Amino acid sequence: MLLTALREQQYLRPHTDKGTGVTRHVCIVFYLSPNWLEEDEGGLNIQTWRGEDLTLSALFNRCIIFKPNLLHSVTPFAKSAAGKVRYSQTIWYA
Repeated sequence: MLLTALREQQYLRPHTDKGTGVTRHVCIVFYLSPNWLEEDEGGLNIQTWRGEDLTLSALFNRCIIFKPNLLHSVTPFAKSAAGKVRYSQTIWYA
C-alpha cells in the first residue's frame, strides 16, 4: 500500500507497477481529496492494451482498478489546482 500527496508542479512520468521480486496482479487507486475538481487535472493516464490513452480524473471517492503492467502516469495539475494537494491511496494485489 502507498499513500501519496502530490502538490503543484508534481506529476508522475509514465511507468508500470509490475514490482520487483513479486508478481502484482491488480492495482487499485483510491482518490482522497474532497475538494478536487475535474478541471484541476492531475488525472491518471493509462495506456490501454490497445495502445490508446485514457485519462481519468482524480475525483474524490473514485476508485480505479487496472493491471499493474499497463503503462500509466499522473498528468500535471492545471492552474485551478494552485495551493491544493491531491491525496491518493494505491494498493496492489499480488
